[in-house]
Amino acid sequence: MSRPAKTKIRTIKVPLPEDAIALLGSSPEKAARELQILAYVELYRSGTISGGWAAEWLGMTLWEFIQLLRKHEVSYFDDTPGVLERQVPAAEAIWNRNPAPPFSSDTP
Repeated sequence: MSRPAKTKIRTIKVPLPEDAIALLGSSPEKAARELQILAYVELYRSGTISGGWAAEWLGMTLWEFIQLLRKHEVSYFDDTPGVLERQVPAAEAIWNRNPAPPFSSDTP
């Protein structure tokens, strides 16, 4: 994955007790990566950045980022059950107008 060319990268120092670093990772490098992940997860959770943007900067696919969100108990989908219930009839109407062709083992 490539990152946007014009974005400037900066490194920050975060003072943490050794015990906290050990909880984050087995080495300072792994702890730093976990802090980076936690930052992107929180920025996504707060609605500040998109999942695609976070995935790109973390060097992973969107699917991998969605799995990462799941690990951190953050939903990729922010719709409430009521919103989803209202969307089902609209999706069914679209499906009924233009049904997808059935899957076939003969299809290349």
